[in-house]
Amino acid sequence: MIVDNYTLWSHKSITYDHKLTCTPDYLISTKSELGKIILGLPLLVVVEAKQNNFIEGWGQCLAELIAAQKMNQNETQPVYGIVTDG
Repeated sequence: MIVDNYTLWSHKSITYDHKLTCTPDYLISTKSELGKIILGLPLLVVVEAKQNNFIEGWGQCLAELIAAQKMNQNETQPVYGIVTDG
């Protein structure tokens, strides 16, 4: 089943380097070959706009998407992000 290839994370920290470290509210990634507690390649990032501040929410989302793209080591593979107010 295709669902078995992906994992949903809540508040899982992602780190590319000391400047690109963030914690999305939700994250969908590929399932890691190393087990359930290891993050696979990030595909989708969900950020909640705190106090309906979408400008800050989009900034946070963009930083997390850049980190996810760099973690994937493939700039042609799309990553997706969304900002929501709950």
